[in-house]
Amino acid sequence: MTTAVADVDAAFEAALSADAGRGVPAYVPAPPRQERDPEAPHGRAEDGSPLAPYGVKQDGTPRLREPGPGRPKAEDKPRVTSAPAVKAAGAKAAAADYTDDLLGLGTAVWLGISSMKGGALGPVRLPDCRPYAAVWKQTLPQMAAVWNTAAQQNDQVRSAVEKFTGEGTMTWVVGVAVVSAGFVSSCVELAKAPPEVRANATAANDAQLQAYVSRQVEAMGAAA
Repeated sequence: MTTAVADVDAAFEAALSADAGRGVPAYVPAPPRQERDPEAPHGRAEDGSPLAPYGVKQDGTPRLREPGPGRPKAEDKPRVTSAPAVKAAGAKAAAADYTDDLLGLGTAVWLGISSMKGGALGPVRLPDCRPYAAVWKQTLPQMAAVWNTAAQQNDQVRSAVEKFTGEGTMTWVVGVAVVSAGFVSSCVELAKAPPEVRANATAANDAQLQAYVSRQVEAMGAAA
């Protein structure tokens, strides 16, 4: 029995020794690295000239890889010209001429002032503005010219002129002022007139009132 076990152990050790002998293969060194010819990195043609599939560099040697887009040349760059500056709407060189509109405004003011002849309207004393109206009328052309220049040079003046002249948003103020001044002046003159003049005005107004009432009654009857 002991002899059989010893034989088995001996056979096992012999098998391990045989496998160990066939273990790691012998070291095989890498093949030597081939040095690239710097003058012909892609090889040479049959005549010995270097191959240049990607073209050559500035020094004449072949390129290693395909060149990229690189920096664009001056002639390849798009030509960009600066556009002339656009003048703002409120620039000084405004082409509009406000002389005629200013003369029209000044004339309307002159009519309003001229109608104020002075006097008393109840407890209110009104001055005689006709002398001042004469000065206004005389200097109106010069004032229109200088205000026209001011409107062309200054945004605030131009805004005010455009509001009170032409079709501006404040022209109604001038009309109201002129008509109101004429109404006040007429009342003052009527207050200074003789009694018979006021009586004639009263009679004329009564006749107009009666005619108005008659028309309203006739309109109401027609509607019924």
